[in-house]
Amino acid sequence: MPDASPPISNIEILATANPVEKGPSWLQTFWPDVPLNWPEDPSEGAGLHASDRIRGAGLEASLKRASNRSLLVAGRGGYGSFRALKSLLHSRGMPLSREGIRGLGFCSNARFLGFSDLSIFLNLGHELGLRAWHGPMALWPESLPEDGFFHPSHLFSPYELPMNPQDTFLLEGEIFGGNLTVFLSLSGCGLEPDWRGKILFLEDVGERTYRLDRMLQQILAHRDYRYLQAVILGSFHDCEAQEGGGFQASLQEIQAEFQKSSPVPVYLNCPVGHISKTGALPFCQPTRLFKEQGENLKVELLSF
Repeated sequence: MPDASPPISNIEILATANPVEKGPSWLQTFWPDVPLNWPEDPSEGAGLHASDRIRGAGLEASLKRASNRSLLVAGRGGYGSFRALKSLLHSRGMPLSREGIRGLGFCSNARFLGFSDLSIFLNLGHELGLRAWHGPMALWPESLPEDGFFHPSHLFSPYELPMNPQDTFLLEGEIFGGNLTVFLSLSGCGLEPDWRGKILFLEDVGERTYRLDRMLQQILAHRDYRYLQAVILGSFHDCEAQEGGGFQASLQEIQAEFQKSSPVPVYLNCPVGHISKTGALPFCQPTRLFKEQGENLKVELLSF
């Protein structure tokens, strides 16, 4: 592995989804002398591990502490980030919209790392004043495998990811999307990102293939789908056909049909998503993705 990444001043652990308890994290391996600011123990519950108000306030506190040398990391996925963000906006008298988030005034230019339920924040990097990466969380995986595809240096310099050997492409633009289920929850509301001219990345976990097909058909039918540069499909771990009767198409069959039906290029098997060896992709930042036949995918930010 490369040497440790350039120093950062502090690491903020975000707990806007499932419970996050202070414990060992792979972050301490790479930044042993950098303080990790864990969320405070919740004092009340509301179906989730804490109320929307507490989680929204925790998100705001982390964003206020952040500077351009900070790293904000999702604690773990689950559910609740949309509700926490909505609560934060309501507490500040702001509408649930991209304009409302910009009105909060966050502009630290800190780095953010996470995915799953926190895919919402990946798509709001400009509005939240963050440089975002779809990648490992503080408590998932528990440790970074030696043969994994992510290293913290990827937040600071170009890197490579394995993909289908036969693929050849050059893409330049911003990546958006993330977890398929979470991304579609933004559709039609004031937080939905602009699709035009961008690169759509999608991944998911534990969904039956009929649900995946339903969501991918919705993606294809989006009014701005044809204006995308391309689509990259990541890991769809543990996504299998339902037992018994009904829709029995396999994941591979669904992906092949999606690829064939798409008016824009679709590239498969990017090793990013709910797998312990997951790599990372920069979101909402000008990025070059270069893939030659038989070579790895080269990922490079056009401005750091």
